[in-house]
Amino acid sequence: MKLIVKALPEKPAKNKPLPTGAHRTPPKGYPKKRSQYASPREYKYPLDTEKQVRAAISYFSMPKNSSNYSPEEQNAICRKESEPRGESA
Repeated sequence: MKLIVKALPEKPAKNKPLPTGAHRTPPKGYPKKRSQYASPREYKYPLDTEKQVRAAISYFSMPKNSSNYSPEEQNAICRKESEPRGESA
């Protein structure tokens, strides 16, 4: 059996409201690249430092946060949070 995962849009639609805590542009003082976020579409859960990775895992593990995502999106975010990364601070 083949599992087909829909590709998530790179950016949220401009005319669509964002979920609580999401951003259309990177928050001031946070990474600028979408690839440095577990949820790049909304600039949520930054992953550029070890401290932020731990915080992202903690916040995303809360049902009130993870329930806003489909099971496929949850799996993608969990995979991204657990990827090994170099030391950057």
